[in-house]
Amino acid sequence: MSAAAARRRKQLAARKNEQDVIGTELKKILDENDELSEASAYEALQLAQSSIRKKVKNNEFESACELSYSTSLSLLQKNRVSVASQLLKLCVGVLKETHTEESDIWIERIVELHKAHTTAMQSLSGAEALRLERLQKDWLLEAISWSSDIGTVKYGHSKLHELCGHQYWKLQGIEEESD
Repeated sequence: MSAAAARRRKQLAARKNEQDVIGTELKKILDENDELSEASAYEALQLAQSSIRKKVKNNEFESACELSYSTSLSLLQKNRVSVASQLLKLCVGVLKETHTEESDIWIERIVELHKAHTTAMQSLSGAEALRLERLQKDWLLEAISWSSDIGTVKYGHSKLHELCGHQYWKLQGIEEESD
């Protein structure tokens, strides 16, 4: 084996170990406890974004999609909606970027993420709630766009349209309350 090949093998092993460290740290933060501080949630977001981008770059598309889904769901279950909203947008972006096939599994995951978002939003009100609900609407529109581009139905899966319609209805109610 040449010196260059040995050096390259050593670099690849170091990268793999670095990615494992990021994944381990992310898992540790998310598994810590039921309540997650804003700082810890933001740190988890940064670690997840870094890991997801590395996985996409290394053509580990399925793993990147799974990580974005599981981390988003975990953050939502810990009531960290503002941080999770950034990761939700990345999740749909990764689905589009990697041309992940629209499947019943992914539609159900999107429904599950939306339900977790709705549950986490129950404790919020005011301008912040309105902002986060608008971000959720934008996320659902992105999911419909992904479904339309990759799926078998021209304008996107009907379940996603149903969720988006309910989201518009909810936004209308919030905006009327604030007037």
